Parts: sequence; C-alpha cells; structure tokens
Amino acid sequence: MFTDEARIDWSGNCGNLAAAVPLFAVMEKLARPEDGVATIAIWQANVGKRILAELEIFEGQAVWQGDFLIDGVAFPGAPIRLRYLDPAGDCSEMFPTGLLMDKLKLPDGSQVDATLIDAGNPTLFVRARDFGLKGRETAAEIDPAIMRRLEMARAAATVAIGLADDIFAAGREYPATPKISFLSQDGDPDCALHARALSMGKLHPAYPGTDAIALACACATEGTLPAELAGGPVRGMPLTFSHPSGRLTLEAVLGLDSLGWKVDEVVLTRTARPLMRGEVFIPLD
Repeated sequence: MFTDEARIDWSGNCGNLAAAVPLFAVMEKLARPEDGVATIAIWQANVGKRILAELEIFEGQAVWQGDFLIDGVAFPGAPIRLRYLDPAGDCSEMFPTGLLMDKLKLPDGSQVDATLIDAGNPTLFVRARDFGLKGRETAAEIDPAIMRRLEMARAAATVAIGLADDIFAAGREYPATPKISFLSQDGDPDCALHARALSMGKLHPAYPGTDAIALACACATEGTLPAELAGGPVRGMPLTFSHPSGRLTLEAVLGLDSLGWKVDEVVLTRTARPLMRGEVFIPLD
C-alpha cells in the first residue's frame, strides 16, 4: 500500500506522468514532428486508452521551458495539452455498479454514500463530512482511525466494481486503484467544490491528474455525488475546483449517443521537464 513496500500496482496510470511521454518521445527521436504545435498520440497499453498530447516544437526540439504555472508544481514550464479520448470504462462502463450514487457498505457495518466511476482511473468519491471531516484538514489533522475507515471504503469499492473478490484481496492486489477522494463544498464562487485525494494511503499534497479526470466526468453527470456538491452538473464549460495546493481547471467534452450524454474526451493541461540523462552499465553475466 505504501511506497516503502516492494510492490507495484500495474492496474492504473498516472495523468501527470503522461505529460512526460511526448517530451521524451521527441527528445529520443521516437517522434520527429515539424516545428509548431505538434500532436503526438499515446497508447496506454495497460488500460487500453488513447491520449493526444499537444506541445510546441522549435527547431526539431520539444519546448519545455515557459511561464505556465500549475498550483502544486514548483517550477513553471511550457504547457502540454493532454486530450484523454473516451476516458471511461477501463473496468467496464463509466459507472461500474450501474448506479450514479451507491450506498457503500463498509466492513465495520456502516454505510456511506459514494459515487464509483471508471474514468482516467477507477475512482471513489465520498463526502468529507460522512467521515467526520470538514474537507480541508492536513495529513497531521486526520485521525488514523479516519484514515483506516477511508481505506475500508476504498477496499469495499474495489470489491463493488469487480476488481477484487474481497477486501483483503483489495488491499493486497490493488493498493493503488481505485483511487479515493473526499469532497466538500467550496465557499469560493469560482470553484465548484474542494477535493482531497489519498494516494497509496497518504494525503496527496495537490491532486492527481487521473483523479481530476474522474472528477470532471462525475461533475458532468447529473445524479452523482460530485455533481450534487457542485450545485448541479458542470457541462459545456471548464470545471474549476480547489485542492490543498490551489486550484485546477479542466474540461469534460460531452457528446451524445443513443443512450444520451457521454464523455468524448477530457482536456487537461500539464507541464513536464527533463530531470537527468545518464548511462547505466549492466554486466552481461
């Protein structure tokens, strides 16, 4: 469950690291786009989804220096626009249980309202107040018993969406997915709500990119817990919400099919920069 354990959960993906893929591809000559704004297609092999990354190319090199700032990121950079195409349904449908809001039964016998969504990554959204939280606590302010109950909810959701057979297998085999976020209303009229996420059992210092994708999809769907806290579905406009390090804005682009509204893509802008380049010599024997 924690990063100091020798385990890797391959079931999800990282929205922020996705921004590094097109930069790496250009630097290593895996892609050779012309100067201007280039579009590089990314295939997420483990979840079977596509991303279109748009970034600026100058003299054959990817531009990574700039003044675009992201709350929670220390350095400015050049914007990389990520278009997550048809982000829903890695496990099955966008709402794997068939419900927009579930009554999730926890192992301690209690129940909480929850929206379980599969978009970006499988994600569980709950109200902060249902766990005795105001929604803006720091990690040090959250009682360990509440953290354990949040993990129980995450494990129960893992079973509910069919990833694990029981809560014990959920903790052992799926420590990183589904994600869990607790939400609260935001007094700022420019923010739809406030969101905090747990990542590998720890409070995230900002907000994960794939969780933001799931939140945008949920907020665009009437009847979900996030849409309720946002004061109604957020459609046809960007979603801005607050998190521990500031704000994040992204947009779920909707379309229509025979069943009604669907999410065609989610657009998220990130930055990336090279950290190092080196050589590793490995013995053949």
